[in-house]
Amino acid sequence: NNWVPCAVAINYSTDDVFTPTISLYSKLLKRGADGTHDLNILIMSGDDDSVCSTSGTQSWIWDMGFSPKANKNSSATMNWVPWKVQGQLAGYWTEFDLGSKTN
Repeated sequence: NNWVPCAVAINYSTDDVFTPTISLYSKLLKRGADGTHDLNILIMSGDDDSVCSTSGTQSWIWDMGFSPKANKNSSATMNWVPWKVQGQLAGYWTEFDLGSKTN
């Protein structure tokens, strides 16, 4: 499938605006950090998001207390790494270290 700028198949509810999810992510991350659950979470936030801006998303992610993973190939961390699609910059990503999680 080709990437499109807006999907019409997603139906948002106005209730979603007032439903906090930070505690849900905290619970999931604690389960991943304790090493008993294999956990991969992708959080996407666009710069045109009218509900929660990119800076708001970044703020609550960083407030969870995890640090970016160390890059195995350099002394840098896996923080704000360019993500490209077909050679074009599509965004940035950060991979966080959950402690005891090994993959």
